[in-house]
Amino acid sequence: MRSHPHVILSWGLGTESSAILARWCLSWILQHKLPAQGLFAHPLTKLARFAVDPGFQPEHLTVITAQLGSEHDDTTEHCERWLFPLLRLLKIRFLEVAKAGPTLGDGVIVLQDTTNPIQLHQGGAYRLFDELKTAGVLPSFAGDHLCALKHKAAVIEEIIAYLCDRERAKPERIHRIIGYNRDETTRIQKSEAAFASHNQTRKPQYYRLTFGYNAEEERRIAKAKLYDVAYREGHYPLQASQWNWSRQDCVTFLEETFGVTWQRSCCVFCPFAKPDEERIARLRRYPQAVAETLILEHGALCMNPRGTLYRNESFWEMLDRNGISDGIAEYKQIIAAAPQALFRVRRIYSTKGKADRCTEHLATGSQEAMKRALEYLANQIKAEWKEARGVRYLYETTRDEKIYPTRECFYVVAPAWIAAKTRHGLASFNQRWEAIDRAQLKMFV
Repeated sequence: MRSHPHVILSWGLGTESSAILARWCLSWILQHKLPAQGLFAHPLTKLARFAVDPGFQPEHLTVITAQLGSEHDDTTEHCERWLFPLLRLLKIRFLEVAKAGPTLGDGVIVLQDTTNPIQLHQGGAYRLFDELKTAGVLPSFAGDHLCALKHKAAVIEEIIAYLCDRERAKPERIHRIIGYNRDETTRIQKSEAAFASHNQTRKPQYYRLTFGYNAEEERRIAKAKLYDVAYREGHYPLQASQWNWSRQDCVTFLEETFGVTWQRSCCVFCPFAKPDEERIARLRRYPQAVAETLILEHGALCMNPRGTLYRNESFWEMLDRNGISDGIAEYKQIIAAAPQALFRVRRIYSTKGKADRCTEHLATGSQEAMKRALEYLANQIKAEWKEARGVRYLYETTRDEKIYPTRECFYVVAPAWIAAKTRHGLASFNQRWEAIDRAQLKMFV
């Protein structure tokens, strides 16, 4: 058994986990008196006050990043420019991984496993963007961050399990560090619960998971510690009893260390990234991010008039409100050139806000041809036209929001890249659809 634990840092590329990694590296460079010319924005004498004893050495650290494929360019540039040189100097093992397909059953791809990282594979492997585009949905702004759980947390847990299985004959303790700051108690609880659920069928391995919750999140940390067991222990460097760092402390440290403002790590189309000054400035710098987000929102709105990026407004409305126009022309060009389909979209609502969806391609062709097909259909059936945010819907069935289960059906022209599918198959959906008809008829007999 080694005298030191093996530590795993879940590096999300963002502020908190980058601050943890940078502070450890700075401390080791000072401890071992390594050459640091060009690695920091200021002389080491000015940064020495940030030194801390990590309790282990660089050779005991593995840094893991899961790529979703739509990270902002500035985050990638900062990581490559400032943190990769530190990893190379200290010979720290870095793993960059990504989902290989829609499900974990498709496997996990290791994009790189090295102590000499040069660049990030920003495009990932199976992109979250492609999954959302094909499904005609956006990440949900309500509830859990399911996209992060599926494309980051679950992928990293698979890699950790693999590493532990390889080391089964060496029952050392493994510490995993995640950069939640001291204010993020809710995220700590959800992360702990996800870990427990993911590993409940695995044989016990020795873990110590380290999280980057900041010092203002003592309540979340206390609840997260309830998940500790004999072979797994949580570790929170930013909490009040240790570093006592808030998110702003992390931002300040990175600015003083590297001379840059480290911004949030998130997908360019993240609904949780509030349209504040930082977000608006990013969108102005990266019109490609604007185009990609508009593409996703257009598909989501075609499939659901309520499918906006934000809870109270669409992404398009936010752009217009802030006078952002770069990227819009590219988005329009892509949509205009894309093959279109005439869709029938049906939903069965079991309760308010909970629905199963069925999408069907009735015809495919150019945008003009599909618009004519929709007009022809309107003349053949009894239906009601509705329009919202530039999309026209032909409603054959409108849901009754006072009675559940209820259902809705409309026809719409949308990009043909959106898949025709439903959960459990079309026959099962049709059976349930017709059952609602019969049940509602009985109410009036």
